[in-house]
This record gives sequence, C-alpha cells and structure tokens, in this order.
Amino acid sequence: MRMFAHKPIKRLLLLSVFMLFGNTFAQNLAELRHFTTAQYKMDFYISSTQKKINYTDTLYYHWFKSQKLHITQGGSAGNLLHGNFQKFHTNGQLAERGEFKYGLKDGEWMTWYESGELKSKLIYKKGILNGSFSTYSKDGKTTEKGKFKKGRKKHKKQKKDQSIEEEEQAPWYKRIFQIEKKENPEKEAKRLARRTRQQERKMAKEREVKND
Repeated sequence: MRMFAHKPIKRLLLLSVFMLFGNTFAQNLAELRHFTTAQYKMDFYISSTQKKINYTDTLYYHWFKSQKLHITQGGSAGNLLHGNFQKFHTNGQLAERGEFKYGLKDGEWMTWYESGELKSKLIYKKGILNGSFSTYSKDGKTTEKGKFKKGRKKHKKQKKDQSIEEEEQAPWYKRIFQIEKKENPEKEAKRLARRTRQQERKMAKEREVKND
C-alpha cells in the first residue's frame, strides 16, 4: 500500500520539474533584443530555434540581423521576431505594442500618439488582419471602426433612408417620373412656372367675377 501511495507524489514531483525546465527552456529560445532609431526605441524578442518555417509569399516577415530590423515579403535571412514587442517614442511614451509569432504579427496590436492618446487597435491572425479594428484622432474621437476578414475590410451595410424606401415602393410609372425630375431640372422648373401662371390666371378670373 505504501508503494502505491508514493507514486502520485513522484508523479507530481516529476511534473513540477518538467514544467520548470520547460519554462526555462522556452525563455532561452526567445532572446531579448533592443533597437533604437532617431524616432523610436524598441524592445523585442527573437527566436533562436532552428525550426523550419514554411514561408507564405503573401505574408510579411519581421526579422533581426546585424543590429537592424527588417521586413520581407515571403521570407527572412535572420532571426525571426518571436514574442512580445514594444516600441516607444523619444519622450518615453508607448508608440506600439503587440506580439510576434515566428516573424508574423499575431493577436491584438495597439498604437499610440506621442501624447499618449490611443491611435489604433487592430487584430492579426498569423500576419493577416482579421477581426475588429478602430482608429482614433488625437482628441480621442473615433475616426473609423469596423472589421477585417482575412485581410479584407468589411464595410457595414448602411440603413436605407426612408425617402429611398418610399421611392422603391412606388409604382414603376411614378419612379420613371421621379427619375425624369432628377435628370431634367430645367424641365421641372418650366413645369412649376407654368403651373404658377395658371394659378395666377385662375385667381385673376375669380377676382373679376367678384367685382362684377
């Protein structure tokens, strides 16, 4: 009975050691790097594994070599960015933050103005824009909002105006007449002037009858 009682404890100990070793190993695979330009300072991780990457021609891969960051469509020639990424303005404010997975942007990415106001919020899936997005002006107002589906922006269907609905529901001969009115403004103006003159003559005759 004692032998069986020790087995669960041994299993727990082995599992704890494996998890600790696994976390340490994973941290070693992603190495922290820094890169600075005249406008920004960046902190990011690169992958040091020899994992074979099946590159996709339409995707843009971010990689690091010779103390420089590179973006290449369909391939790379250095260490792929892999892990958290942070970019800072010269005043220390956050400029951009997100995560890379073997050179491709993945998950939520956010950008900020130099003043610290939120600029945009995007969602990537393996390097492709996919999900809700929003952009903002410097005063905090939403300038655009919508969704991406596999890299393509989905436009929201606008509700039809009531006047347009009424126009579509009208009989075909009335719709033709309305189209004529829109396409021939001069003709419409003449028609209104003629109707006005007829109304004036009618009123004049009525006044003459009354005077008699």
